[in-house]
Amino acid sequence: SLLAFLEQEDFVAQQLKVLLHEDGKFPSRRTWERRLVQLPDTLPSLIGYLGRHLVAVVRAWADGGYAAALDSTKLSTAGGVWHKKHREKGEIPHTSIDTQAGWSKSGWQGWWYGWKLHLGVSVGWLWIPLAAELTVANRADNEVAPLLLKQLRMCPVLCVNDQVNQSAASLQRLSQTG
Repeated sequence: SLLAFLEQEDFVAQQLKVLLHEDGKFPSRRTWERRLVQLPDTLPSLIGYLGRHLVAVVRAWADGGYAAALDSTKLSTAGGVWHKKHREKGEIPHTSIDTQAGWSKSGWQGWWYGWKLHLGVSVGWLWIPLAAELTVANRADNEVAPLLLKQLRMCPVLCVNDQVNQSAASLQRLSQTG
């Protein structure tokens, strides 16, 4: 959840938390819950729509080719983690556990519990989000890449991504996406 993310000691999370203060105070958990429930499920695609519009307005690709990069970043939960043995029994051992998050394993970060933010961004002098999807951590990048490319269909771009997105099945799905 957003609140769990903002409780992290991470530099970016702390900077964002400062920006979210109103009149010098940080809104209560209940205020955040009421506000977040009002956000549409399509928020990631709205972020992409705004980014694609901004690319045109600021002419981000005026001096070069049209290119986008696809990747994901981990968003670890700040509370406890929900281990498999407890999940299978339906036990929630601590109230700080985000029960909607998931486990993932990274080759360089090891096991972690949380969410993934998948992004397609413009490549150039200005990096602008063109497509976005938020998933549980255990959702594979190559499963989400076609969703990002579908949002990018409106932009004439060359896409670059990491090896995770380049499995044979993923490339076949990507070619079918357009």
